[in-house]
Amino acid sequence: MFRVSRHARRRYDRILEFAARWDPQWFHTDKEAAESGVFGGLIGSGIHTLAICQKLVVESIYDHWNVIAGKSMRDVQFLRPLRPGDALTGELTVDQRRDPHTSPFR
Repeated sequence: MFRVSRHARRRYDRILEFAARWDPQWFHTDKEAAESGVFGGLIGSGIHTLAICQKLVVESIYDHWNVIAGKSMRDVQFLRPLRPGDALTGELTVDQRRDPHTSPFR
């Protein structure tokens, strides 16, 4: 298992920018409406969270390996919503690797 680096705190405007472009659901884009919703406030998109995690993995781990591509993701869990001001960390388990010279996915 590998721990990834810590990401800077998510600013309110960055959550809104990402949501407006990629996941424009009201609880990601409308602060007032989100306050009366099930999450009790504005939250970042799960896709936004995954994009940040990808950046953390690349900076923490993949920059030191010869990684060409990932084949799958399993057991992704969002333990709590991404909120403005949150700092993200994560863990990654690599359970298999293939030699790119013998892989059938060339």
